[in-house]
Amino acid sequence: MIFNSALFLLFIVLLVPANCLLPKQFRVALLVLASAAFIGYYNIESLIAVLVFSAFNFYIGKRISGNRALYIAGVLINTYAIIMFNYFHATRNGFDFSYTAISFNIGSFIIALGLSYYSLQNIAYLTEVYHKRLQPQNSLEHYVLYAAFFPKVISGPVMLPDEFFPQINNNVITKAKLISGLNRFLFGL
Repeated sequence: MIFNSALFLLFIVLLVPANCLLPKQFRVALLVLASAAFIGYYNIESLIAVLVFSAFNFYIGKRISGNRALYIAGVLINTYAIIMFNYFHATRNGFDFSYTAISFNIGSFIIALGLSYYSLQNIAYLTEVYHKRLQPQNSLEHYVLYAAFFPKVISGPVMLPDEFFPQINNNVITKAKLISGLNRFLFGL
């Protein structure tokens, strides 16, 4: 689903009103499901990887405070994920390494790029929690949304958790925010 495709337009036309109409306590779940559908549209393996790494980083974040070894392990595992998803591909005989392992059709390239963003965001989260600039997230659902928010797949940016989590918690929809979001989306197109 590329942002300028008819399918994405339909996706957004259905998602935005649903998000506006839902009570506040269900909006995060809707956005998590929408993000999962967006990633799963390209391939289910990417969705599974994002969900597994989100859960891994959520639980590491809960235990990382003051634990340098756990912090380093978390960063290394996320870095390993970047390398695995971008430079290795599965074959019948195992895995092959290649600088060109990403087949450059738009779907696999976007998801490979997106998985790099997810891994970098996970590293940013672990770093913020380890250095005690951020309290570990208490909600797995909120963490998955932070790690897998679908608009970031193609264009990023890597967003620091202290920028993202307040937006989830202060999820007030106004006419001005909707117009601003529509203008931003149209400008991006």
